[in-house]
Amino acid sequence: MTHPRAISSLAVLLATTIAACSSSKAVGNGSAASSPILERHALDLDADSVPDSILVFRGDSSAGGAASRIELRLSRARTRVLEDSTRYDPAPEEFNGFGNLLTSHLVYAADFYRAGRLLFLFGGKTGCCQQSLTIYRAGTHGPEKYFHDPELFIDRSPVPQPNKIALLAGRKLSEGLAPPSSEYVSAVTYAPVIVYRLEEVPRIDSAATRALTREELGGFAGFAYRTDVAALRRRNGSKLLWNLRERRPMP
Repeated sequence: MTHPRAISSLAVLLATTIAACSSSKAVGNGSAASSPILERHALDLDADSVPDSILVFRGDSSAGGAASRIELRLSRARTRVLEDSTRYDPAPEEFNGFGNLLTSHLVYAADFYRAGRLLFLFGGKTGCCQQSLTIYRAGTHGPEKYFHDPELFIDRSPVPQPNKIALLAGRKLSEGLAPPSSEYVSAVTYAPVIVYRLEEVPRIDSAATRALTREELGGFAGFAYRTDVAALRRRNGSKLLWNLRERRPMP
């Protein structure tokens, strides 16, 4: 699979003050390294102002993934195990983790305007860069699933800011193709960059999706992944979409 080039991230947000009710620590080296618990965190996830425990269990050699299980011990909503993935890996480099309330590369939690407190988890990595993304939203009954994509390459990380809706942008991984002529240096299947607005529920921002896809791929051919359209790049860096069936550029 072809690893698409990520868009430059937004400017680094001003340092976020971690709420007094949240804390985190990773299990240290030495004797603690043999513990099944890789990380321990404390953060209110059921809206009662009491810190809840987040336990990240270490993975083993039987399967990939740095972590095998994430368990929540909630003061109000009892204990539960998150079941969106059988394995977890750190967030990809393209995900900047602005404003993370936890000191962790495996779990990202932040407070967003309108969306509230969200918990991001990336599944075990397959191949060079294929990972799932699941987002949970904290509430009175504990975190509830807010968003899931079994395969998402991150193009733009969300930035929590007061009175401003955060955006998350990503796409499916493209397949490499043979360029139609020596004029082009690369060709991949069409995978639009979908932009989500993180509100009470995630919503696709149609205008931003069109604009970002044109910027990244040189055109827009819909919101779905397509194998009959290729994104081409010339030697001078210019980009365009190519109709594979008709063997011509797309308007």
